[in-house]
Amino acid sequence: MQEATIQLTPLTEESFSPFGDVLEAAPHRRQESINGGDTLKFLDQSRVVARGGDGVAISIFRAQRSSALPFRVEVLERHPNGSQAFMPLDRRPFVVIVGEVEDATRVKSIKAFLSNGNQGINLRPGTWHHHLITFHEGQEFLVVDRVGSDNLDTLRLEQSALVVT
Repeated sequence: MQEATIQLTPLTEESFSPFGDVLEAAPHRRQESINGGDTLKFLDQSRVVARGGDGVAISIFRAQRSSALPFRVEVLERHPNGSQAFMPLDRRPFVVIVGEVEDATRVKSIKAFLSNGNQGINLRPGTWHHHLITFHEGQEFLVVDRVGSDNLDTLRLEQSALVVT
């Protein structure tokens, strides 16, 4: 069976909406001036979901290696009981890979998005995705997700897929 090829596309609110929300301080987002005019707040970018577990944590993730394209996708994971948000701290682009799974072993489709570095994401609970893919070793992300041991499923793909530009 031939390996599937996935075209990397720009991350937009519309294209990513089936999987979660795009986080971005963009001019078209709802905003208000606070703190006596010293701060511009971009409101309600997304909602944190945490079913059961030990609450919600804010962490910093640091990429321990860089990746390059083309990139082979062999495994997906999901967090069934909570959302998971990633916001790049150093304004560097990163790749977001998400998939639709038909059953416990078969992937219906995989999509790959490129953040412009000013965009983060919040994955909905249960969204199949690949772990962080960065182009820079040491790239850091602010991560908001549910705490608890019962919130991770992994799926090794029957057939890998190749992400290309």
